[in-house]
Amino acid sequence: GEAGIQDLFLQGGFLNLSGYQSGQLSGQYAALGELIAMYRLNDASAAFTLPIFAGGSLELGGVWNDYRDVTLDSLIPAGSLFLGVDTWLGPFYLGAGYAEGGNASLYMQLGKLF
Repeated sequence: GEAGIQDLFLQGGFLNLSGYQSGQLSGQYAALGELIAMYRLNDASAAFTLPIFAGGSLELGGVWNDYRDVTLDSLIPAGSLFLGVDTWLGPFYLGAGYAEGGNASLYMQLGKLF
């Protein structure tokens, strides 16, 4: 039978097939692989300085409603570039993502990613 919305995997959003809006993709089967790199931009030893990072991601994944549709050719490549600041409220990110097919998104997020 048909899966209810509560049974679907959602993808899209920052570092989750960046370029798509959060939860834009849904299906009964999902896969995601990603490589994320960050580099600290300011001095780690400076007192009272918030750590500032620049980073990027390479992502590959997808969602499917039928397991027979899961193929290497159906995977969606995506990626992002972002700046992050480690604040006392948690990490704050500003980023831009792009996914195959011309999908692009801007992100602003406060808090842990997981």
